[in-house]
Amino acid sequence: MNFSKVVGNAHVVLISSLNQDAGWPLNDTCPCGAKAIKIDLTGSQAAYTQQNQAAQAARQQQAASQYFRSQYQSIFGPPKSTQQTGNQNMNPKTSNARIWCDQSVSAYRMTIPFNQQFNETFKTLIPASDRNWNPDAKTWTITEKYFDPTKRLIEQLFGGATIISRSASEKASQPPPIKVAPIDNVFLQFIKLLPYEAAQKAYRAAALILHPDKGGDMTKMADLNACWQRLEKEWFNKSQQ
Repeated sequence: MNFSKVVGNAHVVLISSLNQDAGWPLNDTCPCGAKAIKIDLTGSQAAYTQQNQAAQAARQQQAASQYFRSQYQSIFGPPKSTQQTGNQNMNPKTSNARIWCDQSVSAYRMTIPFNQQFNETFKTLIPASDRNWNPDAKTWTITEKYFDPTKRLIEQLFGGATIISRSASEKASQPPPIKVAPIDNVFLQFIKLLPYEAAQKAYRAAALILHPDKGGDMTKMADLNACWQRLEKEWFNKSQQ
């Protein structure tokens, strides 16, 4: 038995899953003459065991998180707000470091100049299951959750990189609204984008084609002149001379 004790005129017996029932009926009299009170702790013990395991798992997870943060601090040092970062003589345009989101694999690709310190730190920080090196393309692939640590490491050692985030990649992959707009809107947008000199050249080229003396149509030539006069005055703010 796990616990057996005479308390007053009662013999309290705790029964758990680890010991067998003593064979005494509930509230019966035990051999010592005291009244036997059996308390079955099997269910309570199971619940206690589950709570204890959950608490232990939480403590292990917390310890792992604290260890990771300490390792991160030991690698990267204080936050950027309290420490200057990287090689101040390098910048994203000269470091040749590049990170971009590859939506086809839902991960980030990275090309970077060879740096022994970066390689050692990168492999320490990023688990092998979350990184892959392609020797032919000389490109790293990292899972998205390690994008920020990798980015910070590059900032520390190279001063920065050319970065195309997931949001920027998704935005770039979407067709511009003009591709699905009605053709009249497309034509209007095209006219709005033309600078005055380009529009003027287009008008003169069209006039050479539509002018009656060149074999054109008088009505179309009149419409062209009327359109250009309004555009020149109202859109390009050019006064007629």
